[in-house]
Amino acid sequence: MAMFQLDMNATFKILKILEKSKLKSEEVFTKIPGVVMIISGEGRVLKGNSFLSEILGCYSDELHTKSLADILIEENYKLFFKNLETTTDTVGGKNFETKLTIAGDSSLKIYSWDVSFLTSFQDRSVDTYLAVGRDITDVRIIQEKLVDANKNLEEKVRQRTVDLENAMNELKNLQGTMVSNARMASLGEMAGNMAHEINNPLTIIKHSGKSIKKSLLKKKFSDERVEKFLVRIDQTVDRMAAIIANLKGFSRDASNDPHTTVTIQEIVEESVFLIREKMTSVGINLEVDIEKVKNEPLVCSKVPLTQVIVNILTNAYDFIKNLDNKWIKITVEKTDEVFIFSIIDSGEGIPFENRDRIFEPFFTTKELGDGQGLGLSIAVGIVEKQHNGSLEVDGDCENTKFVMKIPRDLEGAS
Repeated sequence: MAMFQLDMNATFKILKILEKSKLKSEEVFTKIPGVVMIISGEGRVLKGNSFLSEILGCYSDELHTKSLADILIEENYKLFFKNLETTTDTVGGKNFETKLTIAGDSSLKIYSWDVSFLTSFQDRSVDTYLAVGRDITDVRIIQEKLVDANKNLEEKVRQRTVDLENAMNELKNLQGTMVSNARMASLGEMAGNMAHEINNPLTIIKHSGKSIKKSLLKKKFSDERVEKFLVRIDQTVDRMAAIIANLKGFSRDASNDPHTTVTIQEIVEESVFLIREKMTSVGINLEVDIEKVKNEPLVCSKVPLTQVIVNILTNAYDFIKNLDNKWIKITVEKTDEVFIFSIIDSGEGIPFENRDRIFEPFFTTKELGDGQGLGLSIAVGIVEKQHNGSLEVDGDCENTKFVMKIPRDLEGAS
């Protein structure tokens, strides 16, 4: 449209010069592209070119009998005159669009008009105007198609965005389900281990009960002997209660638990408590070295952090249980900024090509059916997102070593 406007302006300048120099001729009107006409203030055609003759369906010498009413529909006729009324010699030209009919064509065409006031034309007592029009119907159709295409594109983008959001939500829900399934799988495995843990206390209770029963039947018992058995039963029941409490705590979703202050000893002992019997059953030697820091306070989400240690210990168990030399060592050290938890096992380490991938969801090097590949991805999420810490593999260690760093001042590290 900008180039078209420049063309029209140039045309006006030429016509105005010609008008002033009395060089108006049929050749000039013929050479100018589009409709060119000189009209009176009442809309009567005083002069026009061949394009105007074609639109009106008449000969050139009949143009003086025509008016704007012959080509413009009523509402556009009024619009045209409204613009004529405000076009004067001092104001300059006006540009506007109208719809018009063409002889022999039932469709309406869209024309862009540039109208300018003429200072003189034959009868100087009558206001006259120079009007130049160009058919922009195809341009407008293309523009409308572009607008429609843009709307369709926007709608498609909006729908794709909605579909993507729905897919992301479904993926998030699926991920949550998989995480929950992984937790339940660990819980089921742990419940089996707890059966061994509980069997031993039950044996103690049963043996103590039989001893008391025998003493009663023989009527040979002392208060000291009975008290000894009762104390043993009481301690054993407490141990069973602790086992169940730990199992219950591990099973629930504690991702939104607030941070609390616990000791290093509490975190490590509860983690080991949940898996020690499993280690012992296959002859794994589990060593814990936390003496220097066991009473140090640690601000953390207790249950999730316990899950991290249990997940790492469970992985270690899976990879070394069939080795001849099988051991696991847990150590905790401190610096001014962090607590450093190290879990080392007798395995030969993690291959270099897998070190960056083992924390990815669903990546596993275990046999099919032995793992879902979620344990370590959950663990690194807990450490990084909930504790502003880090969980890495120590590639320099000749054995398999995981290093977890938790800020001592968790609030300051946030």
